[in-house]
Amino acid sequence: MASLPSLPSATPSLPDTRAARENQRALILASIGLLLVAGAAFLSHQWDSHSGLNVVYVMLALVIVALAFPFTREWLANATNVKLPGGLEISRQLEDATETVRAELPTVDEDTEKAGPEVLKIISVEWQEDPSSALKELRKVLRKKVSWVFDEVHPNKRRPATDSAAICKLENENLMSTQEARVAKAVLRASGRMVARSFDNDETHQEVVNFMVGADRATYQLKLIAMDRVVRHGLRERGFHLLDFNGQPPGRWPDFYAAHPSHLAKSPLRITIRMAEKTESNLIVETRDRMRGNRAETPLDESAQCIIVVPNTSQTRWDDDEEIPAMKRNDFFTWIDQYLDVPRGS
Repeated sequence: MASLPSLPSATPSLPDTRAARENQRALILASIGLLLVAGAAFLSHQWDSHSGLNVVYVMLALVIVALAFPFTREWLANATNVKLPGGLEISRQLEDATETVRAELPTVDEDTEKAGPEVLKIISVEWQEDPSSALKELRKVLRKKVSWVFDEVHPNKRRPATDSAAICKLENENLMSTQEARVAKAVLRASGRMVARSFDNDETHQEVVNFMVGADRATYQLKLIAMDRVVRHGLRERGFHLLDFNGQPPGRWPDFYAAHPSHLAKSPLRITIRMAEKTESNLIVETRDRMRGNRAETPLDESAQCIIVVPNTSQTRWDDDEEIPAMKRNDFFTWIDQYLDVPRGS
């Protein structure tokens, strides 16, 4: 059987294009800054040739060079809460992106088949008492989830140097949408003090509320979004046609159908992505019960083969079930190649 790459990518030859452009712009600005410092130092020396090179200019040059790199800017912003150039303000543009994310993403719970009544998943309902601390909690969780995605889809590769570069890479690989990436970058770059100040301002208060609620949802569902997109990408690479359908319960991450135009005699696939990770998770059992008890959502359900796909890193234990099998992602694609009768070694 053909060896299958575990890294699906929409742009495999240019995975870091966006991050590279950011670094290039930063280096150009740094070069201009250094030229200005050098010019000032030269003029200063010309006016007072006996004083030598002022150490202030050396320090300015080092600061400019350091701030040219995203890692240094990100560290300084997080350490001091200082708003640096290149960060994202709570603006109308960001508000629009946040609203788009909130409209596109269902409110789901990764650990169950149905979402609870609460809207917030990461920050507490009392976040408005301390918006700065709430933003820091979102940032902490976001970094963990970005790391998880790379461990899942890039198990043998080094992560990018910064979280911002990692998000750019996920966006380039189509594992995050443009709107999701914008919100994620805002979570990393926005100043806690700026968020708190904007929250206390009547003109920007609602924008901050919208941002925090939307960012909470996008951050919480980052792993599920990436898993769904990885599976869909792998199916499309193999020539499958995917079909989404309406009418699914609002608290459930939606199932979808997959059919191959060259294998129409075989059953279409109804695929369910579930984040069953914990050893004692009941998510697979709950999903199977739901699929057995509700087989009339569309006409395709009469002939469809239901399949549950979980992450490669899942530690969940489940019983074998030929009617509704559960598979880790790599095992699923091995099964898909058998479904397509792909010759071994091709």
